[in-house]
Amino acid sequence: MLLRRIGYRIALQFTVFVFLLLILNGAIFLVADVDNARRQQDPRLNRTAQNLIEQINVGPDAFTVDVPPMMRSQVRIVDALGKSLYSGEFFENLTFTSDTRVQHVMVRGEQYDIITLPVVQRGYVTGYVQLAEINRLGENLRMRVLMYLLVSAAISVLT
Repeated sequence: MLLRRIGYRIALQFTVFVFLLLILNGAIFLVADVDNARRQQDPRLNRTAQNLIEQINVGPDAFTVDVPPMMRSQVRIVDALGKSLYSGEFFENLTFTSDTRVQHVMVRGEQYDIITLPVVQRGYVTGYVQLAEINRLGENLRMRVLMYLLVSAAISVLT
């Protein structure tokens, strides 16, 4: 009887130990994964905005740009004075700033990242391109933490 209780106690301690190791492992990899996603988001936004800038044609009388349909609502193009030349519905209630750092804003309860890049032609800034992208790191993070807790608990119980 005493050996059986000791065996159960050791098994329970081992299960808790395995659970804690799995949680520690998951926390380390989750932090690294989120950090990697944040690092990749800014260059991706920058690259997409640069592609838009390359498609802009500014002539003496005309302005043309070919914005892909899936991006139209989240793009704004302004001239050097800040007058809107093209604006998607996302930017309707947001004021223009020429700050070229990535900005984080909340719109309709969702987190967005906005990048602003200058359009330079013949050495002069002729306008700016703003591109917004939804930031789903927080939403995705909660689900991943919950999944990892469930998987860790299931593995620990099975050991």
